Amino acid sequence: MKMFSIATLIFYTIPAILICVFNTEGNFFTINRELLAYQNLIITIFLIVVFRTSLLISNSKKKFINFNFNENKIIILSVAMLLVGNLTKLFLLNSGMYNILDAFNQSSNNISRLLVFTRNIDLWGIVLLSIIVSKNLYSNKYNFIKSLYLFELIFLIGFSIVQGRRTGAIIPILIFILSYSFYHKFNLKKFIWPLLVSLSLMIITTYKRLIESGTVYNEEIRDLILESIFTRLGNPYIILNKVIDFGHKSNFHSFELSIIGIIPSIFLSDKPNLSIGNEFGKELGLISVNNEGIGINPGWIGESYYNYGIIGVIVGAVVFSFITNYFLKKSILNNDSSKIFLIMLFIFNFSGYQMEIAASLNSFLKGYLILILITSFLSKYSLEK
Repeated sequence: MKMFSIATLIFYTIPAILICVFNTEGNFFTINRELLAYQNLIITIFLIVVFRTSLLISNSKKKFINFNFNENKIIILSVAMLLVGNLTKLFLLNSGMYNILDAFNQSSNNISRLLVFTRNIDLWGIVLLSIIVSKNLYSNKYNFIKSLYLFELIFLIGFSIVQGRRTGAIIPILIFILSYSFYHKFNLKKFIWPLLVSLSLMIITTYKRLIESGTVYNEEIRDLILESIFTRLGNPYIILNKVIDFGHKSNFHSFELSIIGIIPSIFLSDKPNLSIGNEFGKELGLISVNNEGIGINPGWIGESYYNYGIIGVIVGAVVFSFITNYFLKKSILNNDSSKIFLIMLFIFNFSGYQMEIAASLNSFLKGYLILILITSFLSKYSLEK
């Protein structure tokens, strides 16, 4: 609930205050102010349903995350994931299959599902390795691995800056901060430097995006950078306004995609694209009808309303709350393995909360289950048994 509250504060509460109270306007978005009261009511309904649903899910005595993993084997697996993910990213970038917005170019429509899967597998390696590094940060163990971990953080951040991905640039830092807080006291003084670094990365990446888009450096560039950052963080709130203005579709298309997405591709050869971003953006008039490579992330609340109005918002809140609380309450929170899954929950709340339902939900569920299999297979419990 704390992680969910922080995500809500960043992506909905702060933008709502700036737009509603201080009448913030920008060069990158427009707002129908007549809808703001209704819009805030919808967000409130979503939050109330999430909190109420969380109270209905009781703690279970039978846990499925109740083991401590073998550190050496997890390190080997993590390094392998980092290597595969990094090489895939570099291959795709060198082949011209990445564009600045981290979407595949039209020339790469025939890219294999294996490459789609492995291009982000290094993020799992970072999650696993963050626990090891944070736990042993002030000891003499794993010094080489600590240096490798630092290099990987720099690589992921640098790669995200090259792509213009602001969230991608700061998530590795946030993962480390969360991992660190599990094992060490994290006071305000220690928090300032990661915060300043994250803010600097947001500014650098935003500046690069503006330059790539043809914006010339001038006296207004600072205002444009700040507006662009605000637009990115406030995107779920801004897009919700657009969705309400457009009206809902009265169907559960994207919820259906979430269910289909759980089915492995080997069992469903004609598996559809889980993203509705391109279709969604075109319907709302936010992207050109001829543009096939760009999508708009509506956010969970925006997409839930887009599906079926208020009913969709309630359904989306119940699904969101049930999934996160079920997995949380089936974990034991006093061992290393459970901390990995708390990081997964954090990524889902921070990143998934502002993305598309099918894509974020399926990435979370598959990543969660795969990590359970990995860490249980390499756990001390399994070895002793």
